[in-house]
Amino acid sequence: MRCLRKIILAVSALLVVGTLVFGADLNEVQNKIQKEANINQLQVRSQDGKVVLEGVASTLKDKFEAEKVAKKELKQEVENRIAINGQNRSDEEIGVDVVAKIRQDSTSYGDNVFDSLNVQVKEGVVTLTGKVRNAYLFDVAEENAMEVAGVRKIDNRIEILPPSQNDDRLRLAIYRRLRNDDRLFYYFLGARPSINIIVDRGRVTLSGFVDTEGDRILAGSLIRQMMGVLSVENQLKTE
Repeated sequence: MRCLRKIILAVSALLVVGTLVFGADLNEVQNKIQKEANINQLQVRSQDGKVVLEGVASTLKDKFEAEKVAKKELKQEVENRIAINGQNRSDEEIGVDVVAKIRQDSTSYGDNVFDSLNVQVKEGVVTLTGKVRNAYLFDVAEENAMEVAGVRKIDNRIEILPPSQNDDRLRLAIYRRLRNDDRLFYYFLGARPSINIIVDRGRVTLSGFVDTEGDRILAGSLIRQMMGVLSVENQLKTE
């Protein structure tokens, strides 16, 4: 009987020590998360054999960063229950901020005249669409959207165009054709052209804005006359 009591006490002691060690680990992880992410009322606790994260994050990026740190440090399953602050913001407000954030960051990589990005927001869920020649814009757009308050989720549907020397030559030729036209040249002035030229296997899509219906028609007409253009989809809009 005494031997049984000793065994039970020993096992109990081991369980207590294990809990204390595990608790200390969680506290350490919580401190590391707070250094990497802006999360109010952060709690890191164990439940049913997994780690649960709770609190209120400033942005989706902070929420994901917390989970990333927890998984790296604990190397076990993590349930992320962290809420996102700013959920009272309208979809319109969120969309405006996402577009501004993407434009601000992507402009530093060039004028992006050969790329097209679109942003839609519904109930805090941001959907990114478009076609890009520069693959880095796929990640840049998503990362920027994650930094906007009120964004709950991101659905990145941006298509990265395949490398093609023929398409590259056609892009440059179309750009020069439109840029050298007496009526259209000023749409390409400044850091961000108002006309975007998308070329995908010889098929051309124009997007963006022009001042008049005449300019819209002219841009499409000039491209249709060019060698190597298989089709033209004119999505230009008048402001």
